[in-house]
Amino acid sequence: MKSILFFITLCILTTYCNIIRNKTLKVCETDACYAARDRILTFMDSSIDPCDDFYKYSCGNYIKTKRIPDFLPIIFPFKELQMKVDEQIVKILEEPIIGNEIKLFKDVKKFYQSCTNTETIKNLGISPLMNKIEELDGWPVLGDGKWNEANWSWQKVSKKLFQNGFSSNFIFSLFVDTDYKNTSMRNAKIAAADLALNREYFMRKDERYYAYKEFQIDLVLMLSSNLSRTEIESKMSKVLEFEEFLASISKNRFSNLVTIRKLQQNFPFNNWLIFLNSLMPNETQFTLDDVIDDCQYNFLNRLGVKLRKTSKEVLANYMMWRVAFNSASFLNQSIKNRFSKFISTFTGQKNQRSRETFCAVITSEFFPHAISALYVRRYFKESVKEKIQEMVNYMKIVFKENLKTINWMNEVTKKQVIVKLNTLYALIGPAQELYNDTELENFYKNFNVEIDSENFFETMLNVKTATNNFGLNKLRQKVKKNDWIENKASFIANAFIHHGKNRFEILAAILNDPIYNENLPEYMNFGAIGSVIGHELTHAFDNAGSLFDENGNFREWWSLESRRNFMNLNECFIAQYNNFTEPVTGLNLNGKRTQSENIADTNGIKFAYKSYKKWVEEHGDEELLLDIELNQKQLFWISAAQSRCSVARKEFLEDSILVKKHVPHQFRIIGSFGNQEDFSRDFNCLSESYMNFKNKCSVW
Repeated sequence: MKSILFFITLCILTTYCNIIRNKTLKVCETDACYAARDRILTFMDSSIDPCDDFYKYSCGNYIKTKRIPDFLPIIFPFKELQMKVDEQIVKILEEPIIGNEIKLFKDVKKFYQSCTNTETIKNLGISPLMNKIEELDGWPVLGDGKWNEANWSWQKVSKKLFQNGFSSNFIFSLFVDTDYKNTSMRNAKIAAADLALNREYFMRKDERYYAYKEFQIDLVLMLSSNLSRTEIESKMSKVLEFEEFLASISKNRFSNLVTIRKLQQNFPFNNWLIFLNSLMPNETQFTLDDVIDDCQYNFLNRLGVKLRKTSKEVLANYMMWRVAFNSASFLNQSIKNRFSKFISTFTGQKNQRSRETFCAVITSEFFPHAISALYVRRYFKESVKEKIQEMVNYMKIVFKENLKTINWMNEVTKKQVIVKLNTLYALIGPAQELYNDTELENFYKNFNVEIDSENFFETMLNVKTATNNFGLNKLRQKVKKNDWIENKASFIANAFIHHGKNRFEILAAILNDPIYNENLPEYMNFGAIGSVIGHELTHAFDNAGSLFDENGNFREWWSLESRRNFMNLNECFIAQYNNFTEPVTGLNLNGKRTQSENIADTNGIKFAYKSYKKWVEEHGDEELLLDIELNQKQLFWISAAQSRCSVARKEFLEDSILVKKHVPHQFRIIGSFGNQEDFSRDFNCLSESYMNFKNKCSVW
């Protein structure tokens, strides 16, 4: 009893001393600070004890009052920022074409205009797709007599798909990428097919599976099939069975280098040299001695057996179904509406985004570097790069200091970790080439496509054909470590890790309020963007990133004991997150599938917090926010949590839990914060508090 009274007295005195100390500090009176203060108070629910549920404490009023737009499955600050960026891109693309613009910028505006020309799209109806299906040797289920079994082969159609701007990865995938084991070079890779649904849904056969089945039949009928619904259902059920098979052999892939000669010997169901060369551009052809990355031996073995047993009609129906499925959102409004209804099974969204936003997003996807250039030239402030780099530097210092304290890794491996950390490069904001018209024009010479304002579908496929050829033409090109062409698009409000380059990107669009604001105190910035930086840095050393060395090469560079200890520590995260139940859906989280992201969340916030403390040691305490009785450390945690406040539809939550790699936002906060001693200390959480986990998980 005495010890409890002493603890309570100590907490009261500590809180009182903090309040007295904070009152001696000035209050930030800038517009940015007032806006941040208002946002914090609007989001939070101070009636909740932060030690009981910090997510509801930080986000309670946001959850109660925020309305999800009809066209979205979820709303949260990152999404709101992305919506703002999308609006800015719409504004740029709707500006008149002017004479002194470079041809590239004129072309992207013409592409956008072609997409927004809904009257022409309506008048064309389904004819653009139907014409392509005929060029692709027909679709048996349409019953129009244009499919000829005798002359049909999946190899020939795959070639035509590629040449016409469609994906040819319906049976298996072929692409050129960095050689995992020698990242200065590239190789061609064969992997499992791209599926229309996540493989999990083909296995589960839940309501999403049956919604997909209904959409198959409805879309065929909307494309003027001469067969009855019963006949279509019978034929498409065999397509669905084939898709289920492809899903069953679709697994995570790893590198397995073989010559094409060996590939031919191992899997004689296909003439690999002829087939691969039929897909490659004329200037990039294979020989039997070329090495290819056969990512999954067992996958190709089982595929060959299945292809021999499957009729040409089923294969043709499957391949053309995938063409129609991938095309549905680009056709007339009635088909687009039916596609949207199907998608709502996964997202719960009630409506479609505006045509202008849809077309801006599509234009951005097809011309990412051009749109990035237009966006950053108008909206990005180069001055923020230096401050973000300073954050990265603090994180690296903290990581090194923390590395000294862990006892599960031997010293030899620790030295190699430091080598990788020192080499790890943060690409902050846009590449300078995006400001250079000549660089942009030279790159886009690879995509010399005429924009047809009267046929958006055809124009889109022409651009995609050029993109397909460009991707495969890179096969013989050496990898440039910091090639701007391979950067992510600057208009995405996010950050990404590239294991093969030992690099992470903090994209231009994310460096905006409320995720980053150079006019706010650093406790706000270290909490929001700092936790993102820490998250990406941790990914370089998580269960995937730790398999790539300082040069981005895929190899085992840890000691066996260190690897074993690391995997044992991961088990703590798996068990911990398996025990979380999402309240809206009643579903348990999948700790195994999400472990990499959960580790990155937990260590990311840890490194961000310790980096902020180190910043304070050098710069001193900052001004507080008016009318908020929280100190700087507490505001750090609030800032980090409120960047993840969200309201989501049930369907979206179910989809996220069943197939995605991130847990729902509330558990990204509860899980990562509950594992932090510093959090519990800053909010004086008792040992039995929900947010003060008894068994805390930690790796780094």
